[in-house]
Amino acid sequence: MRGKRIDIGGGVTMTVPRENGWVSARVIGLRDADAVRAGYDPAEDAVLLESGTPPEEESPEPGDRIAERDACNDSSWASTKLSWRRSSTIRWKYYFDGQTGGLDEGDFAREIVRGVSNAVNAVTDCTPEKRFTPAPNIRAEFLGKSDARPNIGANGSCSRRDGQSVIGLGEMRGVEPWVLGVSCAWQVWRHTVEGDVLLRAKGRPWWLSGVSKGRCPANHYDLASAATHEALHLLGLGHTDGKAHSALTMAPVIKACDTGASTLGWGDYLGLLRLYGPKGEG
Repeated sequence: MRGKRIDIGGGVTMTVPRENGWVSARVIGLRDADAVRAGYDPAEDAVLLESGTPPEEESPEPGDRIAERDACNDSSWASTKLSWRRSSTIRWKYYFDGQTGGLDEGDFAREIVRGVSNAVNAVTDCTPEKRFTPAPNIRAEFLGKSDARPNIGANGSCSRRDGQSVIGLGEMRGVEPWVLGVSCAWQVWRHTVEGDVLLRAKGRPWWLSGVSKGRCPANHYDLASAATHEALHLLGLGHTDGKAHSALTMAPVIKACDTGASTLGWGDYLGLLRLYGPKGEG
């Protein structure tokens, strides 16, 4: 199976590494989806597969409702078994293919930068300071525009890594309409070494809440919220499954015109702190 593609649902696929290491694929969209992690172990000469299929919720009694917890008081989080080295700096670029009608490239880049910064710096609406403290012990450095799209094909496939982390907007012809974006992370030994995100350029209109004036048009999706969510995936957080946790940034489903996911909830922050420790630690 080395070098072969695996279908993880929604038309999204991933390529099993040929060399020692792991690749992880995650989907954000209008409904929940599986997450898949694949790796090659040369000692065993075997391909290992792990599925992150969400557990089934207990069915409520007739007339009961599952109450959505407030994001500032919800401590839930999940790990993807992928994380960068503590205190390391993730160097990344943005990609823009010009295929999205009405989106200005500069505004797009600013919203992507805002999303990544919100994730790394634990920006939140839950405190007067608008930050959780201490910040997690991980950094991000923005290197500008990439000439190459993320290593995610138009068919939604996680391909081989190329040495740079890119978050971008591009065509995704082969994936199902409910998919808004795909993130792929590559791990060597115990740590992530590269992460890419591709957000759908056509078929789903984006709203730029940080630069737009007026109300969000119907059936548009906040770009900064999607960028924050996918950046947290690359940092190692998985989906918090269940309707009770749908207010957290790492809820698997994004809602139209919802800007809440652009800033972290309590559980999102606790997950980063567990993975990276507080800033200042070695």
